[in-house]
Amino acid sequence: MKNLIAFFSMNLLIIIIFTSLGQAPFPSETKLNKKINSQMVYPLLANENMEGEVTLSFTITPKGRIDVLKIDSSNPHLIPYVMRRLKKIEVPLNDKAIGTIQNYLINFKSEEANRI
Repeated sequence: MKNLIAFFSMNLLIIIIFTSLGQAPFPSETKLNKKINSQMVYPLLANENMEGEVTLSFTITPKGRIDVLKIDSSNPHLIPYVMRRLKKIEVPLNDKAIGTIQNYLINFKSEEANRI
């Protein structure tokens, strides 16, 4: 029961700063941004501390897959987590993001950390 309460009491604060060549700096309405947001959830069941920032640059291949060019994090545990989540994303082949460079800053922070 305690775990269930902790699970529901923690929220993820993700701030995604999205920039792309030829696109508005905060296009939260884009399909790609929605896909990224849906995959980047706070890993509540992880054994390690999963708070920190992840910066990444990637391109979308002609097959609609994400090809990471650069990834860095203040928390090394977040890098493999983000890489696994990015592999789950498929971009439609007719999406405007195909062939563009995307840059994201993702902050993983639990709700409990905000109270301190």
